[in-house]
Amino acid sequence: MEFDNYIWKIGDKYWKLAQKYYNDPTYWWVIGFINKKPIDSDVQVGDVIYVPLDIESVITILEG
Repeated sequence: MEFDNYIWKIGDKYWKLAQKYYNDPTYWWVIGFINKKPIDSDVQVGDVIYVPLDIESVITILEG
C-alpha cells in the first residue's frame, strides 16, 4: 500500500485531508485509524501523518 507523508500544520483536520486526498470528507476516520490517532486532537503540529493513497484498497482490507 502506498502512503503520502503529510506534516500536520495549524488548522489541519482529518476531514480536510480526506477531502483533499479522496474528494470525500467522510473518510476522515481512515486517516486516524491508519495513524493510530483516532481524533484530530491526538495529533500535534509537526507530526507526520501517513495518508493511504488508495482508499478503495483500505476499505476492502478493513471490511475483510
